[in-house]
Amino acid sequence: MCNLLSRVSQIIENEGISLTKFEKAIGCSKGVIAAAIRNNTDIQAKWISKIAENYPQYSPTWLLTGEGAMLNAGPSQSIGENSGIIVSGDFKNNKNIDNRHYYSDSPDVLKAQIGLLEERIKEKDAQIKEKDAQISRLLDILSK
Repeated sequence: MCNLLSRVSQIIENEGISLTKFEKAIGCSKGVIAAAIRNNTDIQAKWISKIAENYPQYSPTWLLTGEGAMLNAGPSQSIGENSGIIVSGDFKNNKNIDNRHYYSDSPDVLKAQIGLLEERIKEKDAQIKEKDAQISRLLDILSK
């Protein structure tokens, strides 16, 4: 099993939930994660993003790389509203804390993070398009 999938399995086990319940929590179709685990295949970046969003107590760095602690040390907060990137505690402003396991220069980690951010951008673009259509419909109603 690829390392990422073994860490996903660890989250499921740690949460004490079924694979089906986990798939439902992240919004994927039944069997998507199960098939990836069974066939030892990769999962899409959007599912990694959904795992990070729905299980913020787990370190995204640990999920992607296996490095650092599995669980975030303190209260989680996003970098920017709804960014999908979770950091823990107050390490951002504390120069005395070792940040190496929060940030990585590894190309694989950076590519995964870029993929997650690109997925979020697509989601936000779709939301903006939907809101623009709603505004247009409301303006049409008001102009009548």
